[in-house]
Amino acid sequence: MKQILTLLLMSLSLITNAQQWSIEYVAEDGDFFPSVGEMSATYNYVLGYRNDTSCDSHYPFALCVDYNGNYIDKLFDRDMKRGEFNSVVSLNDGNVFVTAICTNNDDSEFFESLWMAILDPQLNVLHESYVNVEQPYKSFGEEAHTLINNNGEFVVVITVTEDLPDYFAHYDLVFYKLDGQCDLLGYSYMENVSYVCNLNDFTLIPDTDCYALFGNLIYPTGAAAITYIDKDFNYINSVPFDNMYTFPNLIRPELMSIGRWYDKNTFMMALQSPYTLTDTKRTAMALKLYTDVNDDVRILDSIRLERDDKTDYVSYKKCIAYIDENTIYMSAYELEDLYNPIPNVAMLYLLNDNLELLGVKTFDMDAFFEILNIQQTYDGGCIIQGLIIDAITTKAIIMKINKNEIMMNTEIHDDNDNLFVEAYPNPVSSVLNIDIENLICDEAMIEIFDISGRRCMQNKIVPESNLLSLDLSSLDRGIYNYKIIINDKILLFDTFVKK
Repeated sequence: MKQILTLLLMSLSLITNAQQWSIEYVAEDGDFFPSVGEMSATYNYVLGYRNDTSCDSHYPFALCVDYNGNYIDKLFDRDMKRGEFNSVVSLNDGNVFVTAICTNNDDSEFFESLWMAILDPQLNVLHESYVNVEQPYKSFGEEAHTLINNNGEFVVVITVTEDLPDYFAHYDLVFYKLDGQCDLLGYSYMENVSYVCNLNDFTLIPDTDCYALFGNLIYPTGAAAITYIDKDFNYINSVPFDNMYTFPNLIRPELMSIGRWYDKNTFMMALQSPYTLTDTKRTAMALKLYTDVNDDVRILDSIRLERDDKTDYVSYKKCIAYIDENTIYMSAYELEDLYNPIPNVAMLYLLNDNLELLGVKTFDMDAFFEILNIQQTYDGGCIIQGLIIDAITTKAIIMKINKNEIMMNTEIHDDNDNLFVEAYPNPVSSVLNIDIENLICDEAMIEIFDISGRRCMQNKIVPESNLLSLDLSSLDRGIYNYKIIINDKILLFDTFVKK
């Protein structure tokens, strides 16, 4: 794919290394804010809005990137004064269906129109339509979600408000159904009876014609819940995640993102929770849950990705991508101080279907870095898109990560290829024994790290024959990595679970 620069005179840094690459945008007269993305065939789309400071406005902006990191980018003004992309879904033929909120009024604080279109990899508009918000509503909200139903129709849900579109406004929901040429087939409004309306995700429930909404909406108390609606967008039921019967599995989920449905009752979800095992103010979690339209939500399995010296947040957009049973990517970012977020650490975790941690990649920099979206790539890797903000610039970054970059397999130094290593018991409650065949040394250094890379123990050990023993009873429950160093060489890097 030929690289084409827009007339916006953006400066670009593109680093290509085999199938790994990174794209950074630094604009001269504004910034690109990527918010949603999706893979289609061998292409990956990155969409958001382009802020134009020269005219105090912003427009929908998109990149389409091929597997080598070559890209096409485009600004979509399309007779609008202001607008931004807010949802995308793959058509699996290289094209995508997108939505964007927009306005034609220079002075308006409202987004009175919703633009829906099909784009190809050259970012041409193949089909499109507009719908306007109806009275008494005045504006669409920023958050929208799109899927393809069992009939091959596009279904879009977006919030609408009668007030100024801000945090304190009351929002209801509107559902649109469109055919493959973006012609509107029908729509339906739903009253939001909750005092909040955080619309986190929207999915089709497998083996049914029903949909599920996730967020703090519909349920009267404002609790996070799953809301079931039928194929015609009629309300069925709303089931909260937390109630007195699920304690102590109280999670109060925030910023939920669905990884996948296994069947009509079981699904995987990423979230952040204020209920933590340590002093962390927020913790990133992945859960497997069972639910029924008339039943409580039950936690089947979970993993907490937290460390006790940080404030963890999961990304507030799509923070989980399920590739296969051994490849699940999940992002989070850490803040030590919510009011002074620079610098911070962003993290990309690799999990399997049993919610076991396989690896973690950290992005530690002297700036604020937030991962806004994860999407899979054709070869089993992932693309992360986010923002890097320092005192001078705001950069949009799109980075391809391969699975082997974040794996934490056992690594033996070249000088010790004849060594056989066994660590037991694992999981361990107190003493971990590491049996290293043919080990010859007077002293070994063992360092213990938590899953985010913080060193929490360092011990010098004199081996007894081939055996190194380490008392871990002081460690909290969780997943750790250990590193053995002999004569300034890393002999072994591996993982254990403290129970």
